Amino acid sequence: MTNKFQTPVFFQHKLPLLSEIKSLPSMRTVDDLVLVYDRKLEKLNPFKLWKEQFSTRYPVNAGEELKSLSEFSEHMNKLSELTKGCSPRRLGVIAVGGTSVGDFAGFVASVLKRGVNL
Repeated sequence: MTNKFQTPVFFQHKLPLLSEIKSLPSMRTVDDLVLVYDRKLEKLNPFKLWKEQFSTRYPVNAGEELKSLSEFSEHMNKLSELTKGCSPRRLGVIAVGGTSVGDFAGFVASVLKRGVNL
């Protein structure tokens, strides 16, 4: 049985090409993607250039505090506003950073607009 909700994972020492990301199921344009990333990455020139490809970006402070339920509603309100014009069938969340960023983005994807691609 094939699960249509499989989450692709790029674990590599370089950022994936946008063409690799856009070739994933249900991704049509870069406007269908929300980039959730560790704010510390903004100090790296390659990442600064790479993130500019995404029109919707959401920087976060990595760490266990990111997964705090007391702050999650604030994050969801901001993300809902950022994605209000996006179709949930086409929307996807891209996570770049460490474990806490990936955990956070996975949870966001599972509840944003009743669940979107991660």
